Amino acid sequence: MDTTNPFEAVGAGFLGTTLDSAFYGVQATLFVLFIAIHHYQGKKNYKRFLNVAMVVLFVFCTIFWALDVALEYYSLTNIRQEEQNILAAAFTVVYGLIDFTTQIIFIYRCWTIWQRKYIVTIVPLFLAVVSFACVCTVAGLIFNFKINLIPTIQGVGDTGFAVSLVVDVYVTSFILGKIRKISKEFEELNLDPDRPHTIIMAMFLESGLVMVIPQLIWLVLFILHNVGYEVASNPITQIYAITPTILMIRIALGVAYDAETMLGTIMVSQSEKLETQELTEVGIEGEPSPKSDGNKSNYTT
Repeated sequence: MDTTNPFEAVGAGFLGTTLDSAFYGVQATLFVLFIAIHHYQGKKNYKRFLNVAMVVLFVFCTIFWALDVALEYYSLTNIRQEEQNILAAAFTVVYGLIDFTTQIIFIYRCWTIWQRKYIVTIVPLFLAVVSFACVCTVAGLIFNFKINLIPTIQGVGDTGFAVSLVVDVYVTSFILGKIRKISKEFEELNLDPDRPHTIIMAMFLESGLVMVIPQLIWLVLFILHNVGYEVASNPITQIYAITPTILMIRIALGVAYDAETMLGTIMVSQSEKLETQELTEVGIEGEPSPKSDGNKSNYTT
């Protein structure tokens, strides 16, 4: 049962918007860094679909933050209930778009890392659509809000958030498993295996694990009607966007953990080592031998 008093609700909303602004600043900084890396390194790691998705995701995050600030401002004024419902419905739809776009990026990543096997994408794609449909249904109910719709909004919201969590856990599990499999394969082939902390970092940053834990917190707070939901929900939404942005930065830098990138990095490294070795050998062969010079001088004396 929700026993939150109005003062706590206002304070929680203000704190949530403040944290949302801070996390949006982090997201904006990472997005600028992502663009800068592509600008200065060219397009050798360019993935058109993922880059377009990242731009769209950043636009959605910007709209989400602007609507959050607007809702917080108008909650302190005498805005009409109908207008507040419109803003809240739009806010909910944009959240759904952020969640759906992030899931599509990670599903695409899962598809890529699993050598483009479509079988691994069928279940998460279907569930992602179901989750987005639930969010849109909630937005429609908020737009036509009536007191008797609260239990329906809560039930559909629970379903949508739970299905979204299932999608992220599914995709994260597949990516984690593949990263571990790739690391073992390269270790067995003696192809310059990575250190354990490098593998752990790749698992943490590239699998979506960063997103799963906050999403679980989100779902628990929402189901319990806890005031903490007002504080955590909006910054967690920004984390949905921050996570794939970090992944895309790693892809742009060529340090992402997949078979193609790993093999390319190792081949470049071995090529550089071979070139250095050849130059060293040529330099040694071109120098006169001190021993032979010494022997000649001994014979002549």
